Amino acid sequence: MNTYTLARGWKIFSYIFSAVLIIGCLAGLLSPLYGTLPEHVYFIILSCSIIFLILGILIVWETEKSKLVIDDRMVRKEGITTRELFIDEIDGYTIDEKFITLVPKSRDRKPIKITLYLEKIHEIKNWVSLHFTDLDLVERLNVGHDIYGDNPDVIPAKLNAAKRDIRIANVLMIALIIAAFYFRDEPYMVYGMYLLLLFPWAGIFLLFKHNGILRIATPKNSPYPSADLLMLIPSCVITLIVLIQINILNYNTMWLITGAVAIIFSYLLILAGVLKNPLKKVSKFGIIAEILFMSLAYAYGGVGYLNARQDKSDAVEYNVRVIDKRISKGKRTTYYLKLMPWGPQTKKDEVSVSSKAYEETRINNDVKVYCKKGWLGIAWYWVMI
Repeated sequence: MNTYTLARGWKIFSYIFSAVLIIGCLAGLLSPLYGTLPEHVYFIILSCSIIFLILGILIVWETEKSKLVIDDRMVRKEGITTRELFIDEIDGYTIDEKFITLVPKSRDRKPIKITLYLEKIHEIKNWVSLHFTDLDLVERLNVGHDIYGDNPDVIPAKLNAAKRDIRIANVLMIALIIAAFYFRDEPYMVYGMYLLLLFPWAGIFLLFKHNGILRIATPKNSPYPSADLLMLIPSCVITLIVLIQINILNYNTMWLITGAVAIIFSYLLILAGVLKNPLKKVSKFGIIAEILFMSLAYAYGGVGYLNARQDKSDAVEYNVRVIDKRISKGKRTTYYLKLMPWGPQTKKDEVSVSSKAYEETRINNDVKVYCKKGWLGIAWYWVMI
């Protein structure tokens, strides 16, 4: 029986990293001593501090308990949780930059992920390669056979066509994003974003067209081309624009419509990208998480953007008193004005503004708030100095 633990260098790194997290937790808990903070800001700091503390403890626990045990009968990985497979239950293995994954023959059994940061990792790799089948190699040798097994001669052409189409689509998408942000003035930016909203649908079309050769949630070393970028990049860009530029007033309606669009988008992704793809090497949690993220990001961004940019309703003007203002500094500096209740906004609320508007506005000054009904019935507003 051979036992392997985390390499010494990685143990030291884990302890240092967990110490930083715990110190960050203590700093967050003591933050009220440094000055008065808004209640919601302290709530966020407190929540992050608790998360840092839990992560720090879990990292120390995993570092202490992490162990791989190999004998003639089974492989067992110990840590926060323990997982084991008998030798004859293992179908083969895959390997990437971080893990060796032992894949069971039965889907009822869970795979074992072996971190590459263990001591004597080369010895472990040699043992695994001598005892089990390299499933990455098998997939490369049999690419497309699960779909075109009756006519394997067409596989190279099908694979090249899928790679060509997704490459062209990705290049056009990146070019459109660059052009839209270069020509930021309306209507170029707006038209560019409208076109960008079509690219995820083009991705779904290509998934159907290439019938399982083009896939989503593919492992990094998979021989199959992936449509992930065509789904993720437009969705994230549009969502960021909505979060930065558009203030939503009616979130109940927003989430209702976003949820409906996300369900439709998820259904099409499952139909085109999952049912046509066995996904033998992708965890169920991984594919579900990716589909949910893609669908929600696209739905939120698309609904929010179209609701504002297609809105032809008349804006209602309100004069609103500024009662406070603050600057939030992090990866991105954000400027906030705190406003008194106005019109349909029945509570005091913060709104982000440009740095110029922030500097020109004084506490107890009035600003103009313009509110519109929204193309999809989702009320939204903007602030002008």
